[in-house]
Amino acid sequence: MSPVNYGGRLPAASARAARAPAPSASAGRPRVPLATAYVPYQKFGETYPPKEALPKGTLFPCLYRPYQ
Repeated sequence: MSPVNYGGRLPAASARAARAPAPSASAGRPRVPLATAYVPYQKFGETYPPKEALPKGTLFPCLYRPYQ
């Protein structure tokens, strides 16, 4: 994918972002990752049939949490 040529000017949003300091830099703290996701492995087990899974929004019964 080739870069987009803006004729020497950045779009307005990019220009503002280029001037704004990073939140951690302006607060005087070291730059560290904000969060790290942890997603445990799921064992493949029982599943809903496709016609039942689609309206429920999940294939796995253990993930189905209807709103009350």
